[in-house]
Amino acid sequence: MHRGFTLIETLLYIALFALVMGGLAISIYGYFATVGRNQTKAMLQEEEQFLVGKINWATSGAKTESIAGTTLTVTKYDNSTAVVALSGSDMTLGGVVLNNTNVTVTALTFTATNPSGVKASFTVNAKTPAGTTVSESAETTNFIRK
Repeated sequence: MHRGFTLIETLLYIALFALVMGGLAISIYGYFATVGRNQTKAMLQEEEQFLVGKINWATSGAKTESIAGTTLTVTKYDNSTAVVALSGSDMTLGGVVLNNTNVTVTALTFTATNPSGVKASFTVNAKTPAGTTVSESAETTNFIRK
């Protein structure tokens, strides 16, 4: 009696092993792609909340507001001014860039609301480690006491 595997059995085991390893490699790649996308989305949501907070801060204590394109100028009751603007793909407050270097801000618009207030909307974009672009939109409305 001969001991061992036949050639067909060996080829069958190799094919099954290759099939299992291929499926495992595909699932690991999908997992890492998902992790990168989720991390980028979480970072964008934090960035969006930070920028909305800065716009809210700029409009708090406002006496008057002036909107010119993508620029909002707010004069406060202590006569200081806050200028929120879009400079290229960066949101600035008084000339200081607010967003991270790997985040771009697009479609920044300011709209006067009735009663007196300001509505701001914008989109933040970033690239995942795999190179795909992820976007988040944000908007906030602040009313100004006069």
